[in-house]
Parts: sequence; C-alpha cells; structure tokens
Amino acid sequence: VSGSCPGVLDGLPRASLAPARVHGDDGLLENAGASIVLSQWPDRLAVPVGMVSQGYQLVPHRALVEHLLGVLARQGIETRDAKMEASLTPRGERFLGRLVVPDPGYQFAPDGLACWLTVFFRNAIDGRGGLDVELGWLRLVCTNGLIHRDNVARYRSTHRPGLDLGDLEDLVSNELKEL
Repeated sequence: VSGSCPGVLDGLPRASLAPARVHGDDGLLENAGASIVLSQWPDRLAVPVGMVSQGYQLVPHRALVEHLLGVLARQGIETRDAKMEASLTPRGERFLGRLVVPDPGYQFAPDGLACWLTVFFRNAIDGRGGLDVELGWLRLVCTNGLIHRDNVARYRSTHRPGLDLGDLEDLVSNELKEL
C-alpha cells in the first residue's frame, strides 16, 4: 500500500488484546497468564494473530504511525504531503513502512545536493518481534536511481511493560537539533 499518509492510515488494521481462553473440564476458562492479539481490517471480523503474556505492551501499527507524525509535527516538520509506503503480512500482524517527507523536509549536504528526511519503521504485534524506528536522510546519488541513506537516529524496543513512545520523541528531537 502506498500513497498519502491519511489514505495509508485508513487502510491499516486495528489491533486489540483479548483474554486468552482455554477449554477445561468445566468448560471455557480464562487463562490469566496470556492474552490473544486480535487484528481487524476495516469492514472485516477480528482474527487472532498471536498469543502474548499479560505484560505485553501492544502498540498498534496505526498508533505508531500517528505518534510518529505527531513527533515530526511538534518538531516543525510538515507531514501533510508526506508519502507513505506500508507492507503488511496477510493477517496484519507484522508491518514495515516508510515515510518520506517532501519540502521542507530536506536539507542540503555539503556538496549542495538535497537530502530528504525519511522514517523507516517496523512493528510486530504478534509477539514475534519488536518495534524499530529509524530516522534518516535519503539522497539521489546517481542518475540511474542509486540512493544513499544516512541514519540519524534509531529507536528499538520490545513490547514490554513500560514501553514509552515518549522515548522516541526525545530521540527524534535531539537528533533533529543536531542537524
């Protein structure tokens, strides 16, 4: 999926946690040690995509992208015209995305060529992976389409209790101040 941020966001599945239930001799029982992660595409039923511990901190894909857009806006970077690409697994449990910010989301390198601010992000809501966000600069190196990327900042975390996306905001803010 690719296009404007609002269009891509509207197509992302929602995610939620539900208590895990097991069948026992007395019927259906709650399992206090686990939760089921549900993924729900627009206009479809929710489907289970993973089982996680009670301490699992769910960060839905849409919430991650909306938070990143807010972080950039608070840093004075306009993202309204940003282009976004998103790849998801068929059930929506894993997500890979890229956000490219157009003017004025660029700077000029010492050689006078423009570099575009780009955010790469990965997220897995099924308990099989963490959260990874990279802020970097892309520049066209050659007329054949070769692109060079310089990473500016990277945020990685597992979906553990106490996961705070505010840490991501601090990292982005500090890195953009150094530019």
